[in-house]
Amino acid sequence: MASTIATGLRPARLTRASLAAAALLASHGALAQVYAGVSPTGAVVLSDFRSEDAPAVLIAAPPAPAPEPSAPPAPAPARADVHVIVREVAAAEGVPAPLLHAVIAVESAYDPRAVSPKGAQGLMQLMPETARRFGVSDPFDARQNVRAGARYLKDLLALFGGDLALALAAYNAGEQAVLRAGRRIPAYAETQRYVPRVLARLARAGGA
Repeated sequence: MASTIATGLRPARLTRASLAAAALLASHGALAQVYAGVSPTGAVVLSDFRSEDAPAVLIAAPPAPAPEPSAPPAPAPARADVHVIVREVAAAEGVPAPLLHAVIAVESAYDPRAVSPKGAQGLMQLMPETARRFGVSDPFDARQNVRAGARYLKDLLALFGGDLALALAAYNAGEQAVLRAGRRIPAYAETQRYVPRVLARLARAGGA
């Protein structure tokens, strides 16, 4: 609420008494700034808003508080930690670790916070619907991401009778795209490049 005080003090006595009144005004109602002046009758005027009778700033508004620093994001796991996760997930899900590494290398280059232009996320570049399908609450959590990607690969291998090329094509383009193509690698330029890249990575790692 705006406030004005006319102290009745003469201008020569503004220094001490009016400053005390100004401090009282500034503290009342958490007012931010105090203006001062002298009315036509010679009274000292203190106010929390600028007017003809109180045109000068007597007590300036305090500076705005600095914003609270936001919490830094959780550090990304080191590649060595990713290798541990891959090894554990591979053993639990029955998917070869070299295959998981080949997919991760091509999909995200081991960046657990990678996001593709199409919205795929994390190490194994899960699309949001795939993440939901496999119960992922945080696609940037390395363990959840790798586990869901491994389960998806396992399902695709089962769907396509163990044909790794078709499973990888489905991982990239979706299983419906492979089925529509007559259980062949779809004629998508990205998928046509993707499958040989993963298979080459797998071969270099000595995977089957």
